[in-house]
Amino acid sequence: MKPTHSLYFLLIFVLFACEEEPSTVNDSQVTELEVENIINLDTNKQIFYAIPSPDEQLSILSNLTSIFNPDILNKLTVYDKKPKQLLNFGVYLSDLAYLVRFQQSNDNMINYRSALEELSGQLGLDFNLESKKEEHDIVEAVLSDNYWNENLKYYTTLYNSVQSKVDSNDFTLMMNGYWIESMYIFFHSEDSVYSNENLKEYIIDQRYILKNLLRINSTKKDSKYYNQLKKLERSYEKLNCNYHDLEIENKESKVILHGGTVCTFTPETFKSMQSIVDKIRTSFISTK
Repeated sequence: MKPTHSLYFLLIFVLFACEEEPSTVNDSQVTELEVENIINLDTNKQIFYAIPSPDEQLSILSNLTSIFNPDILNKLTVYDKKPKQLLNFGVYLSDLAYLVRFQQSNDNMINYRSALEELSGQLGLDFNLESKKEEHDIVEAVLSDNYWNENLKYYTTLYNSVQSKVDSNDFTLMMNGYWIESMYIFFHSEDSVYSNENLKEYIIDQRYILKNLLRINSTKKDSKYYNQLKKLERSYEKLNCNYHDLEIENKESKVILHGGTVCTFTPETFKSMQSIVDKIRTSFISTK
């Protein structure tokens, strides 16, 4: 019997008549098909996964582990070069999503909100974010459902503004930053990540997101980030994978995919991939 998994990503099918071999997906993954926020790319017979937002990534993590590790957040740093400002705007987006989804303290939440506002000012972006006075009022508020809802609302407004106002080149750097930071958080969210089968499976599923991120970066002039992500893709290629014929079933307005490629880690491939993520992340958050 083939194993079943839950698919956490928005799945978009783009099929063309071509001899190229189709991409595969994880066994019996389930998703609702939607057509919003599709990244349009020229391709042949591919299966696309939209790049999930940091909040979508960290919301799923909060269902896979209850452990919060404050030591993995990027320390608040001043970045004076635009590429690093863009990358770390993305990094801080993931850090803030991590704080919000794990319902952390007022001070941490406000510090990262302030860092994002400062970076948005340096980048010349006007997101109409809340005033410092309103932020102070939130800090003084009693911890309640309204408090957490307020932070989630703030985060959602900020992310939606970024998507609508930042040009594609700048947004690509932000995506690189927030996706690598989310991967870093996955690998370091708890001491026993390797023993958490659901979390390992989710990390493995990220290979589909990586493929799409590589396609986006391949269209940009700066190949440095593409080459870094390509190293990570090669580490995915070293996983132990088995292929089953792909079958598609429609059930209750859902699409169920049976078969595809099922991959697993060994301790060695896990450590190797973690090391690559760590190195990329270190290069992103460095002030050099």
